[in-house]
Amino acid sequence: MYRKSDGRTGFSAMRMVTNMFPNFARDDVNDVELTPDQLDGIFAYQMGEPNPMVLGDLAFWHARICENQYTSKQVHRDLRRNNCIAKATGLVDTTAITKHFANQVAHISVHAQRKLITLLFFWEEEQNRWRLMDEEEAEIERQMEAAREAGDEAMVGALEGARRVLEGNRRLKPSERTESGGRVGEAGGGGGEEELPAYSK
Repeated sequence: MYRKSDGRTGFSAMRMVTNMFPNFARDDVNDVELTPDQLDGIFAYQMGEPNPMVLGDLAFWHARICENQYTSKQVHRDLRRNNCIAKATGLVDTTAITKHFANQVAHISVHAQRKLITLLFFWEEEQNRWRLMDEEEAEIERQMEAAREAGDEAMVGALEGARRVLEGNRRLKPSERTESGGRVGEAGGGGGEEELPAYSK
């Protein structure tokens, strides 16, 4: 955490990395970011996994953080061991990143460790995005069931359209999204953030 100019507190992954690993300061500060190709690479790989939100053991190879598949699997084991990938759920938990992180993944370079931290924060955000879409899908299903029971075919059709849009947004690569989560280039720029059709009980 750090104090902003207006007095509020803020969070910066880069500040945390630099404070935890002072030798990172000697590296190029701009290298902490992952390229759009790297983000798309890990996303495309994960969409082929049984549970896309649970990082597969080759994720770090597909993100081009690890040079080979063997090292990617080693990193995956390390992250499960230190609970950055929670053993119970398989989900990323960045609160498990500690000052010991560099030693816990010592077989990759400092530069790769730095990229790895960025990836973990990115994937935690992807998990949140997916969870919100799961909740939205459940609400669509609830409204569709109510509309069917009421014999409101027009509403059923509208909700089916909303579900198709949601499913399309699930599969958008990071480089294809607008800031609000929809597809780049869509009218209004919002994509999947449109409000669900209202159904009166």
